[in-house]
Amino acid sequence: MRQLLLAISILFCVNSFCMPAKRWARRFEAQVRTMNDLAYKTDRTINYILRVAEHQLLDEGFKTEAMEARMVRLQYDGFLLKKHRDIGDFDPLIKALANLEKTIEAKIGYTLAHAMRLDDLTETINFSVPYLFGEPCSHGLYEFTAHFCGDAHVNPNNLHPRRGLVPVVSYWSTVIGCSFAIPIPFICGPIAMLAEWFVDADIAPVMAPKIYNLECYNDTK
Repeated sequence: MRQLLLAISILFCVNSFCMPAKRWARRFEAQVRTMNDLAYKTDRTINYILRVAEHQLLDEGFKTEAMEARMVRLQYDGFLLKKHRDIGDFDPLIKALANLEKTIEAKIGYTLAHAMRLDDLTETINFSVPYLFGEPCSHGLYEFTAHFCGDAHVNPNNLHPRRGLVPVVSYWSTVIGCSFAIPIPFICGPIAMLAEWFVDADIAPVMAPKIYNLECYNDTK
């Protein structure tokens, strides 16, 4: 469903959607220069997804599960920006998000959770966060790029590639910013999908080696 909507958005990529999407993509690029910048954006993404999940669960009448989403959100708000991080610190976060995602899908259904992109929590964030914010330099640029940009950027033949953290975070960052700038229903979704596509195709592959070299070799070039 998401792929179909993206294909339609690209097919009818008129100025009313494409130009704003490109601006949001470039804004994201300008705002993410270091891993700390990405940590801030990822923290906001996790917080926002959990807030959306909480409201959807409340709308469906699942008050206990909505409170669970709220508690996870409050407990891990700003978690990635803590100064003294260690790979072990992420185990509780990953388990909490994985368990919550199962609860969300059980209550509101997989189709709705997938359409709302709540499964970004497990499909991408759980896959990427422990590596990128734990030991990003331990396995080289290849693995860094796979988690940063997505599997398809290092293995085009992968039949089931995972999306990278940066395109996904760019989607949610655009949704957050656009929702404040353009408070019109159903406008920000297509713009955010196109912004994510631009980041995935053009921006993330350029960002990855720069941020990797800065993080691992303190290379500012």
